[in-house]
Amino acid sequence: LQPARIATGFLNDDDVLFLQAEDGQRCFLHPWTARLLAHTNGGSLHGVASTMMRAMAASRDGEERDADERGRVLPLEGTVTFVEKHVMSDGIRQRFRFLSHLPTGTTFSLCEMQFCGVFALSRDTVSHFAEQTARRERRRNEENNKQRRRESTYNAQASARQDAKHNLLQHVGVALPAA
Repeated sequence: LQPARIATGFLNDDDVLFLQAEDGQRCFLHPWTARLLAHTNGGSLHGVASTMMRAMAASRDGEERDADERGRVLPLEGTVTFVEKHVMSDGIRQRFRFLSHLPTGTTFSLCEMQFCGVFALSRDTVSHFAEQTARRERRRNEENNKQRRRESTYNAQASARQDAKHNLLQHVGVALPAA
């Protein structure tokens, strides 16, 4: 993921920084992950942008940058741990104001990530948010279990309907191919 709007490396108070998939997909950093990143980097996403700019400068080892590379930053890299899919509506637009530029009806994803290297979360951040992280994990596991039970029930009902059709057709004497 890479910041979509960093022109000079300095952000004004009215600038909005959001992180989007490098290839332009409508896949954005989940606000929860952004909150963790901000905590690790001085309390705001402006700190994340500064860290990204410093990391890019350090990775270049003082080499002269081409004119078209100015303002670019080192991409955030990590493992996607959870994807939340949405369709933009008025309610979603109010909930995720940083994505208000997306047209109504647009599908997009919010990704929770686990970062490594220069963007890894600090121990302080991990311990500070440990309880909330555990609560989110439990809630997600409960939702996954509910979804699995719904799918299992649906599959059992579909199988029962299929068996009933099969038995009815055999009862009326229709020859069925062997399964």
